[in-house]
Amino acid sequence: MQLGGREMLISYGHSRIFAYPPLSFSVLTTPIDGMPRHLKPGTRPPVLIVEDSVDFSNLLKFIVEDEGYEGLQFPLGDADIVAWAEEHKPAVILMDLALRRKGGLEYINDLQANAETKKIPIIIISGRELMQKEILEFQVRGIRYLRKGRVEVQEIKDEIRKATTAVSH
Repeated sequence: MQLGGREMLISYGHSRIFAYPPLSFSVLTTPIDGMPRHLKPGTRPPVLIVEDSVDFSNLLKFIVEDEGYEGLQFPLGDADIVAWAEEHKPAVILMDLALRRKGGLEYINDLQANAETKKIPIIIISGRELMQKEILEFQVRGIRYLRKGRVEVQEIKDEIRKATTAVSH
């Protein structure tokens, strides 16, 4: 993965993010040099991140912003995801399933039950191992599933790009 103009090896495990070579704060706060070709200049479409692990949420935010999107971290707790999605109009939602208070599946059902938010693409990135039947059920609903710990950074970027370009056409 390239971050801040440097090739990076990033590993997520047991609530820590490891990067080699180590990242300095200035690398993480440096503006993105170039916007990918699939995004129009002057736009930063939002990507909503629904994840209860602060470290993994921050990693997803870096990945999303490295691709030229605006990473919005959903405030878990009492916030209404439908109202948030209506207000921020995300291009795609990255959703964990195993959340502490309300499960990701409940959030997905809430979003898909609302006329204004049901068309927003959702990509599940979860550590929960799903049965093939469950994966197929999500695919029928237009939801992509990626398994935490088995997904490459480039695969996350590719799925976000596919989801956003499919909606814009």
